[in-house]
Amino acid sequence: MTLVSSSVGADEAPRAILAPVQLSDRPESWKTSAVYLAGLGKALRAAGLLERVAPRLSVATRKVIDNPYGERWHSASHSAELCTIVLEQFGPQALEDVAFVVSRDSFGPILGPMLKVALTLSGVSPATVFGRINQSLMPVVQGVSATWRSDTARSGFVTFEYPMVAPPFTEVTWRGGLRFMFLLVGLEGTIAPCERLEGGRMLRFPVSWK
Repeated sequence: MTLVSSSVGADEAPRAILAPVQLSDRPESWKTSAVYLAGLGKALRAAGLLERVAPRLSVATRKVIDNPYGERWHSASHSAELCTIVLEQFGPQALEDVAFVVSRDSFGPILGPMLKVALTLSGVSPATVFGRINQSLMPVVQGVSATWRSDTARSGFVTFEYPMVAPPFTEVTWRGGLRFMFLLVGLEGTIAPCERLEGGRMLRFPVSWK
């Protein structure tokens, strides 16, 4: 059984909730896939959260969640609205858990085979998975890139770069995605608190494993 320690400080949730969300300047510069939005809606329904946040959603976002496959890609404003409300109403752990389920159930069948081949060829190490993280984003988002930098044989940094200031909820949802990557390898891992760089456009997560 994989154990992942998030290492989140108790003061992080209020800071994340209070930080500004700046999606209105360039709403089309970052998009999320229909597969992601469908998985997000499914995970929230399964957790009993979607019906509880539905009254706060805009009409446009509710329509997209109800019919995500109307288009292949959607403006990030919809997922941002939904994830921000979940974060505010239920806290970071609930949102992180939802993001983990989305990664595991919606993208595990897509990414799992590719990453398992890489593990077979390059060795069973999280570094093998993290080294392919930018490829792993292709079915999830457009306009966001990711890089991996090894620090030691058992640690390194995963960095996500946005075309704008990354909304606060992204610090939480990526933690769920990183938990899924450790799950693929089957090793214990630690995800340290996120570091914001370049005025908030870049999110850097120090990760390590035993």
